[in-house]
Formats: sequence, C-alpha cells, structure tokens
Amino acid sequence: MSLVEHTIRPNYVCSQDGTSRFHYIEPLPCGETPERTFARVKALLEKMPRTVILEASDEYIHVLCRTPVFRFPDDLRCLLCTQDRVIHVGSQSRYGFYDLGVNRRRVKRLRRRLQRR
Repeated sequence: MSLVEHTIRPNYVCSQDGTSRFHYIEPLPCGETPERTFARVKALLEKMPRTVILEASDEYIHVLCRTPVFRFPDDLRCLLCTQDRVIHVGSQSRYGFYDLGVNRRRVKRLRRRLQRR
C-alpha cells in the first residue's frame, strides 16, 4: 500500500519513498510492542487540533488535517509494519505545488509526541 500519490511536486513526505531525499522521512519506530505503539499514534492523532480520522483499522490510519491559517486539507496516513517494527507515515497536501514544509513538520511533531512518555 502506498501512503501518498508520488508526484514531482514538493508537497509531501513519505517513509516509503526511498527515491528522493527531499520527500523521504524516517518511519516512526515501535519502541513498545508494535500494536501498542500504533494505538498510541491513533490516540495522539485524535487529540491533534484540526484533525479528523477518516479511516482506521488495526494496521492503517487515514487522517484529514487542516492547516492553521487557511485551513487547506492535507492527508496523513500511517501504516503499521509489524515485521520491521515501524510505522510508515506519509503526509501530503491535497492542493498546491509546494507545502512550505508543513507536512514534514507535522510528521516530526507526531514523532516528538510519540517519544514522550
């Protein structure tokens, strides 16, 4: 499953995109059991402002995020990979050519919150 629509536009980041340094971001590590970490990620996403979970299962989450000022819609997706003990993550703007780094910052913020105990 691909977490983002791969384009040449610089409006996304994805841990599954190994072809471009610009688009690549590290997956989220599973420090605990992968299932418990994934549940924590879901709980964190439920608390994020301007965020709505569109689809969720035991291995996949699709979230609609709105940017703070103009409320542009972005898609954030998380995919649990138990064999590698990581959560692949992708965040992509629905509109526009460039995202001004919003998607990378969103994933980094999620990573920091996940690392807090």
